[in-house]
Amino acid sequence: VLGRLNVSSIFTGTDERPMMYRIEDPNNGRTLVYVQPMASVDLGEMIGQWIGVVGSTTFDNRWQVQVIDPKRVDLVAAAH
Repeated sequence: VLGRLNVSSIFTGTDERPMMYRIEDPNNGRTLVYVQPMASVDLGEMIGQWIGVVGSTTFDNRWQVQVIDPKRVDLVAAAH
């Protein structure tokens, strides 16, 4: 999936919700998928950047959202 990485206002790690980032469509801001933090990559440093994530997506029935299990994260374009 390709999109802009942003923080989630819903999945903040509080209220029994997991901490997740969201990958949004840079054209309209809609969330494409959610991604959980990775030990091997500091996603927090990539917030606002256009990234590409390689991995498999699943639908999380509990939270009713698409979640990607990242195998690789690439910086596609840095934000200005």
